[in-house]
Order: sequence, then C-alpha cells, then structure tokens
Amino acid sequence: MIKTDKITGKKIVAIDGLKFIMGDSIPFTGTVVNHYDDGVLNGFVNFKNGLQHGKSLNYDKDGRIKHESEWFNGKIHGTSKMFQTGFLRMETKSRNGQRQVVKKYENLDGKVTEVLYFQNGKYARSTVPS
Repeated sequence: MIKTDKITGKKIVAIDGLKFIMGDSIPFTGTVVNHYDDGVLNGFVNFKNGLQHGKSLNYDKDGRIKHESEWFNGKIHGTSKMFQTGFLRMETKSRNGQRQVVKKYENLDGKVTEVLYFQNGKYARSTVPS
C-alpha cells in the first residue's frame, strides 16, 4: 500500500501511532491518499495532529466503495459502512471508539437481517427484524 499526502504527494509514515510526512517532526494534518501497489486508488483518510479524524473512504480495485467511516481524534466515531461488490452489507454506529449498534444486511435487497447492540463496547444482545 502506497500512502501519500493528497496536496504534496509526499510519503506518509507512522511513528509511535501517529502519522507524519516523511522527514517532518510535526504530526500530519490533512488527507492521505492510499493506492494499491499497482497504482489503483484505494482510498482517502483524513488526519488531524497525526490521528485519524474525519471521513475515511476505501475502494475495491474496481472503484466501488468498500468501506467508509467517521473518526474523531483517532477513535472511530459515528457511522461506518461496509460494502461488498457495491452493496451495503453492514452498518455500524460507534461512539468514542466503541461500537453501539451493528446492522447486518445479508440480503442484496437492502433489508436488515440482524441488529446487534453493544454496551460499553461489548456485545449485549441482538434482534432479527420481522
């Protein structure tokens, strides 16, 4: 995976859990563009002070969205969606890095097949919509 700054094209590196532009000592703020080794676009990830912050998008090699998520100060926060061949398969709501609710879409018709609930980031119960 090739990771570069969207504006300068400079390589992004991880040091002690933070992202930096290679050679800089200030944690990175901006958008990282990821490419597969063959140069195909893999996605975009936003950072603030070296931590993931804001929207993150990943694509499969055919250009379809594979995963999108929201981050706040390095922790997943908000809604994340996972797709398979362009179809929504799972939607997760998180707060401060902990899952709250997960909706699974097993059918391609877009109907929810199972809802999982979490408390303090741990599985609590699930329901199957009728």
